[in-house]
Amino acid sequence: MGVGQKEQVYLALTTVSVLVISMAILFETRLLTFTVRDHWWRKYRVPWFALNFISACFWPLPIYLDVPEQKYAKELIMKEFPCKPDYINFELVFVFTIDNTIPTIACLVMVSIFCPQMLIYTIGTGRLLSQQMKMSISKNTIKMQMNFQKALYLQAAIPFIILLLPFLYFMSSLISNYHNQAFNNIAFIIVSSHGFLSTLSMIIVHTPYRKYTMSLLKIETRLKNNNVLAVQVIKSPTNSQFKTVI
Repeated sequence: MGVGQKEQVYLALTTVSVLVISMAILFETRLLTFTVRDHWWRKYRVPWFALNFISACFWPLPIYLDVPEQKYAKELIMKEFPCKPDYINFELVFVFTIDNTIPTIACLVMVSIFCPQMLIYTIGTGRLLSQQMKMSISKNTIKMQMNFQKALYLQAAIPFIILLLPFLYFMSSLISNYHNQAFNNIAFIIVSSHGFLSTLSMIIVHTPYRKYTMSLLKIETRLKNNNVLAVQVIKSPTNSQFKTVI
C-alpha cells in the first residue's frame, strides 16, 4: 500500500497505546455507573480522555524521529554480526534503532502515563462495589455486578497475557543479542492474533454479546425450543374450553 516501514512502526506503537487507553475507558465507564450524576469527574472525563488519545499519537514521535538511516545502520549491523544466517535477506531487514536509550525512555513514559489509570479505575470500581454489597440491595443485583466485574477483569487481562510472552522474548533477545528467526515468527504471530482472541474472549465472558452472536449464527438450544408452553383456546357453540399444548 506504499506505507513506509518507518511509518508502520509509528502506527504499531500508537495502536498499542490506544489499546491500553480503550481498556482504561472500559473500567472508567464501569466506575462511572457507581458515581452520582453531579460528580465532578463527569465534567472532565471527556477532555481527559481526549488528551490521552492525543498523547497516544505524540509519545512514539521520538522513536519515529530516531530511526536511523538504513544503509548506515545495516553496515553497523554487518560489522557487529558478520556471520548472518543464509536465510535472512538483508535487503528486507529494517533496523529499528542502533541505540536503545530513546525507545526505552519513550516506552517507560507511555507505561507510566496510561497503565496507572487502568489500575486506579479498577481499584476504585472494586471499592465502590464492596461498599454497595454492604448496602440493602438485592442479592441478584450484587451477583450480576460481581459477574460483570469478573468478565471485565478477564477481558482486560487476556491482551496482557497474550502480549506478555512475546514482549519478554523480545526484551531478552535484545539484552542477550540472541537471534532465532523461528521464535521471532512465533512471537509476531502471537502478537497479531491478540485482536481475534480479545474479541473471542468478549463474546465468551459477556452474556449479551454471546447470546447475540449465537442468534446471528442461528444457534438455538434444544431446551429452549422444547420447553415452549402454549395455551390454545377452543371455542364451541355450547361452551369454551382451554387446551394446553406442549
